[in-house]
Amino acid sequence: MRLHRLKLRDFRGIGEREVCFADRGVTVVEGRNEAGKSSMIEALDVLLRFRDNSKSSAVRAIMPSGRDVGSEVEAEISCGEWYFTYSKRFNKQPSTTLAVHRPKPEQLSGRDAHDRVDEILDTTVDRVLFDALKLLQSGTDPALTDLSSAASLSRALDRAAGGGGLAGAEPDSVVPPDSVVSPDPIVSEDDNVLVDAVAGEYGRYYTLKQGKPTGELAAAASRAAVAGERYDRLRRGREVLDDDIERLREAVSRRGELQRAGELARADQERVELAWQAAQAVLSKAEDAARGVAHRQTALTLAERVMNERNDIRQRRAVLCTEAAELDEQCAQALEQARLAAVEASGLEGELSSAKEILVDLREKVGTARQALRRARLTAEVAELTDVLDKLAGFRAELDTVDGELATHTVDAEVASAAQALAHRIDVARGRLEAAAATLRVETLGDHPVTIDGEPVAADGAVDVDGAVDVDGAVDVVADADRVIEAAGVVRVTVRRGVDTQALAEELDRLQWSAQTLCDTHGLTDLSQAAARAAARTDLTHKRALICERRDGLLKWRTVAEIRDWRDVVRAELEGLPEAEAPAPDSIDDLVAAERAQADLVERAHTAAIRRASESSALTDRQTSLARRRERVGKQIDELDDRLAELVFALPDDEARAAVDRARDDLEEARAAQTQFAAQAAELDAAGIELRREQIARDIGHGDAELDAVGHLITELGTKLEMYRSEARLDEFDEAQVEWEDACAGLRRITRRAEAAKLLHETLTRTRLESRAKYADPFTRRLDQLGAIVFGESGRFDVDDDLNVVSRTVEGVTVPRDALSGGAKEQLGLISRLAVATLVDEADGVPVIIDDALGYSDPDRIAAMASVLTEAAHDAQVIVLTCSPHRYAGVRDAHVVTV
Repeated sequence: MRLHRLKLRDFRGIGEREVCFADRGVTVVEGRNEAGKSSMIEALDVLLRFRDNSKSSAVRAIMPSGRDVGSEVEAEISCGEWYFTYSKRFNKQPSTTLAVHRPKPEQLSGRDAHDRVDEILDTTVDRVLFDALKLLQSGTDPALTDLSSAASLSRALDRAAGGGGLAGAEPDSVVPPDSVVSPDPIVSEDDNVLVDAVAGEYGRYYTLKQGKPTGELAAAASRAAVAGERYDRLRRGREVLDDDIERLREAVSRRGELQRAGELARADQERVELAWQAAQAVLSKAEDAARGVAHRQTALTLAERVMNERNDIRQRRAVLCTEAAELDEQCAQALEQARLAAVEASGLEGELSSAKEILVDLREKVGTARQALRRARLTAEVAELTDVLDKLAGFRAELDTVDGELATHTVDAEVASAAQALAHRIDVARGRLEAAAATLRVETLGDHPVTIDGEPVAADGAVDVDGAVDVDGAVDVVADADRVIEAAGVVRVTVRRGVDTQALAEELDRLQWSAQTLCDTHGLTDLSQAAARAAARTDLTHKRALICERRDGLLKWRTVAEIRDWRDVVRAELEGLPEAEAPAPDSIDDLVAAERAQADLVERAHTAAIRRASESSALTDRQTSLARRRERVGKQIDELDDRLAELVFALPDDEARAAVDRARDDLEEARAAQTQFAAQAAELDAAGIELRREQIARDIGHGDAELDAVGHLITELGTKLEMYRSEARLDEFDEAQVEWEDACAGLRRITRRAEAAKLLHETLTRTRLESRAKYADPFTRRLDQLGAIVFGESGRFDVDDDLNVVSRTVEGVTVPRDALSGGAKEQLGLISRLAVATLVDEADGVPVIIDDALGYSDPDRIAAMASVLTEAAHDAQVIVLTCSPHRYAGVRDAHVVTV
């Protein structure tokens, strides 16, 4: 299959477009994003898949936005011996037309045309291969889809491998199909009969797709499972019965043991209770002794606190007396230092006043000098701004002149490119019309005047008619329209234009009308002037850019109004300054230096005066703070004397010390009694007796609970055994065992037959897969040849039986395909499609369509892929759609179409 031409009108965002493709090699269709490149491939799919009246969402989606018109698609295709033009209009006034040019002319329309094209494509085009060789802009995995049902590829691989189906296999090797429904196209009819019979026998026992049991095997397995389940359920019931009998025997024995253990535990509880009561009496005495120790310890603490308070007061008074003497001495020193600092601060204030007078005089002189210099600087700035405004006015005049010339040159590069493309299309349309139309030769033989379309034919064959050519005294006229040849009074011959040239003539008229409209719009006499006019506009644009660059250099990110306003501001400031004579720069520097030196002197004098005054104030504050602190210390001493007198008056020191001694003696006696009772409690081991008493109580409780539980269990088990004997479950168990054994025997017989059928089926399948493995070798070799251009000579690929690339090896490093980078996957997907396209026979081949691929590839890989496309294009038709033409600039002899 070859796609020669594709024409779209009112297709989604495309108004009208026609693209011709090279029959062999690479056709690169380039254009900006949203130019409708991908829509062209979608249009081809819609044309070949859907009827003109289809209501599919894919068909509704192609309607142009905002216009209620039908979408038209026309394609010129050759496949096998057929060459035809096929067109459809969708959504509005649907129609379908088919014009078959070879092997014999046919004209069909409507559903007949659609069915005829489907019939042609079904018999000549491998549609699975056609879909697989597209690498579209879909964001999905670029790997090849399943090609197992691609008959044309299977035939090509079979021939490349030197095989001829199963006839070339060994006598005892049989290759079954991948599936019973769709046998492999390279398997012979006799082989299919065998594998169908084996598959049918296998299907009696297992499902064909998943190999699960079915039919007789599933029924036998189900019967055995049901019988086994019933037998297991009854067997478990019998086992439960045996367990219940054993549990009843153990429960009766356990009840006797628990009754004997309970009697012994109660006797032991009475003995422990007596020992516990004796221990509690001793513990009570020990607790009373401990409380007495605590009371006497508190009394001793209170007596010692009274003595400690008196000692603390006397120590604190001694410390405060020492601090008071030190504060009296520090107050005298601070008072003398404050007096001396005040005298020095007064002298520094006088020196500071004299220095300030000198500094004021120097600053007046410096201000006068700076004002004179500012006036000179403002004068120079006004002159500079005036010069800039004058230059900008000149640039504005030049820009107005250039803009006026640009207004008359409306032909830019885009218009020139459109004119060139339109001229080319007109030439192609005229050539196709002349090739399809008849040519008439008119030669005057006598004296009768002869006219063609009313124009006389001269004796030398000259005539003023479009398309007329002088040939050795005769005139050749192309019958691209109705022609009237008349010899006045003798004969009139009317040559009607052929029906098959009407569309070509209308196409030529439409193109000529477009060319005339373009020329009228841009003031051209013909399309050939567009290039020169575009070049002139480019020169003017460059000149304007240079003027703008020079103007922007003067503006420096400002506007003319801002410069003019700033000049007025500077001029107004200049006029407001008084007249003054500018001093010499060196005298100003001397004044500034003297002013700075005097300012430093004033600053130092001011700092010294402030520092000294601050020191005097700080010393005065310190003396005041020390005096206040001395007063507070005196008050604290008086308060301590008063508190000590109160304490001694309430309890003299001798009596307080005697109270401490008495409390200490009482505490020693209480501690001795506590030690005696604690020793008696330790000898009795009261804690151990308590634990033993609690443990016996817990054991008796647990034993009673367990005895009740055992009694309930004995009653329950006795009831269950009586019910089992009354229901005759033993007979039901024997019957279930016989049924289960019979079902197992039947399952074994059917399983042996099923395993035999399974073994035969798996053997046929394994042998066939081994035979099919050789068909992947030609594809692998071709893939290695093309891949070496991109990945180097060491590049090798591992391909499975379904022609899927499993891994890539470069310089001994093997990487699984799924672990490759996005760019490498995309390159591998494109190389795989090109390898398939070059393996398939030319008669079975289909176009390789690539939509904006290599977006993840680096420049070196892009250049290598261009070489791959050039190599593969010798044997296939490759159509590339791209918005980045530089990716495919390295493809040699590519046919480039710009949209």
